[in-house]
Amino acid sequence: MLRNDEVRGPAAEGFEKVRASIADALRRGRAAGAVPAAVDPDRGARVVMGLLHGFPLQRVAFGLTDTTGFADDLRAGLIL
Repeated sequence: MLRNDEVRGPAAEGFEKVRASIADALRRGRAAGAVPAAVDPDRGARVVMGLLHGFPLQRVAFGLTDTTGFADDLRAGLIL
């Protein structure tokens, strides 16, 4: 958790804007049949946010470059 209130407020606000945007995209995807109906848009958005933070870290820290394989595995995991 960010300890600096001057940084935490804007960071949380920015995070929430991105999360809400992703949730809206998942809702549109469900309506279009591209996202499984079982995916809750708000919870799915939290998962996507975790991936957005985690995948770049893996690439930088461990040199992982298989973006196609990652996307395929992610897609398979969401369908389960």
